[in-house]
Amino acid sequence: GEYALTVQGASSSASYSGGGAYAFQILERSALQSLQLGQATTATRSPFSATVGYRFEGTAGTRLVFNTSYNYYNTLQLLGPDGRVVTSTSSDSPGSTFILSATGTYTLLDIGNYSSNYYPSDTFTLSVQDVKQAPLALNDAVGGTLTGRQSLAEYSFDLARPMSVFLDALSAAVGAGTPSNVQWLLRDTHGNVTNWRSLDNDVNVNYLAAGHYTLVL
Repeated sequence: GEYALTVQGASSSASYSGGGAYAFQILERSALQSLQLGQATTATRSPFSATVGYRFEGTAGTRLVFNTSYNYYNTLQLLGPDGRVVTSTSSDSPGSTFILSATGTYTLLDIGNYSSNYYPSDTFTLSVQDVKQAPLALNDAVGGTLTGRQSLAEYSFDLARPMSVFLDALSAAVGAGTPSNVQWLLRDTHGNVTNWRSLDNDVNVNYLAAGHYTLVL
C-alpha cells in the first residue's frame, strides 16, 4: 500500500533545538548486510546516532546466545520474521540466551543513541549456543574448556537426601590460579538455586533438599 511519513515540530518550546533541521533514513530489510552467526562483528555508525542493520536466516527451536562488548549508549535489538521484537539489550550480558520461535529471516539492529557523540562503533557476537552435558559425581574433580562465550557446560547430579554441598574451584594447571572469566550457577527442577557467580570466588555453602540438580558453567 501507500504510506506517508509526516515530520512536525516539537509540541513544547522547551524541546526546541537545532533550528528545525532534521535527517533520517528508512531501512529496508532486504537491503541489509548478511550476518555470520558465531563471528564477532563490529558495527560502525555514522553519524554516531545512526542504526546499522543485519539479517540472517533462523530455524525454529534454535537456541542463540547474544554477547556484546564496547557497547556504549546503543541498543542491540533482534526482530523476528514477523517484525516483532524477540530480544533487546543495551549492556554486556554474558550468556544472554533465547530460542527462535519461528523459521525465517531475522533482523538485528544496532541502534545508536541520539545523544551519543563519542562511541561510533561496538562489537557483538550472535552465536548458536553450544551446550556440553555430563553427569557429575560428588567429590570427584572435573575439568574442561569453554570454547567461547557461546559455550555452556552442564553437569547434573542427584541427591537422595538433604545435605550441604560446597563448590571448590581448582586451578587448571600448577600456578595458573582459577579463571575469573568463568561463571557458574546451580539449578534444580524448579529454576535457579543460585545467581551467576565467578568461579574464582568459591566461598559458598549450599544446603540442598533431595532432588535433581544441574551445575552450569
